[in-house]
Amino acid sequence: MKNSTILFIIALFSFQSIAQTTFIDTRDGNIYGTFTFNDITWMTSNLKYLSSNSYCKILKPKDEICEAYNFYPKQDLGNVCPDGWRMPLSEDWDEFWAWYYKQRIIKHANIKLDTIAIHSQETFFKDESRTLNLFAKENPLQFSSSDWIQGKRRIERGNMNMWISKGKDNFHTHMGPVGLVKHEHKHHIEDKKRRVRQFVVRCVKDKQE
Repeated sequence: MKNSTILFIIALFSFQSIAQTTFIDTRDGNIYGTFTFNDITWMTSNLKYLSSNSYCKILKPKDEICEAYNFYPKQDLGNVCPDGWRMPLSEDWDEFWAWYYKQRIIKHANIKLDTIAIHSQETFFKDESRTLNLFAKENPLQFSSSDWIQGKRRIERGNMNMWISKGKDNFHTHMGPVGLVKHEHKHHIEDKKRRVRQFVVRCVKDKQE
């Protein structure tokens, strides 16, 4: 009886805190699944919008990857998200990751928190138990590997490589199934075209008061 009550409370909390629906970007008609958590609504797929300097508009508009998502240089990040949406902050990601790990731990009682190595400065996470899989189907943000662009070349690494925001500054994250790193470097802002990088974007929307 006690276990049934606990499961009911968890299910009720999840129902009240989480909502899934869709959003239509009126700029181009693209449709995105959404997931709402802690009063923030996330897109559950990578942005497709054709911004001024994006890969699928300027470099390789006929690349088959453009049917799934687009890649963006740093200078376009201020206007890629639809009206009312924004780039996710580093703290937004941290809150989501913390929630997701807890859900996995509830389902996998053998996972111990001390199997997770987290370095300081919000830069690195690795799941030593290899059980908290960020690419699992149950992840509501539906992560999967995405390449990045360097110069005019598409680089395949088997990770999800994405822009994130830290106040006015933008940097990026490389997410694999069991780990992630957040950092910034000159490759995406240098004036050497062969080194400039482009990454995918997910947009978020704050709850309207």
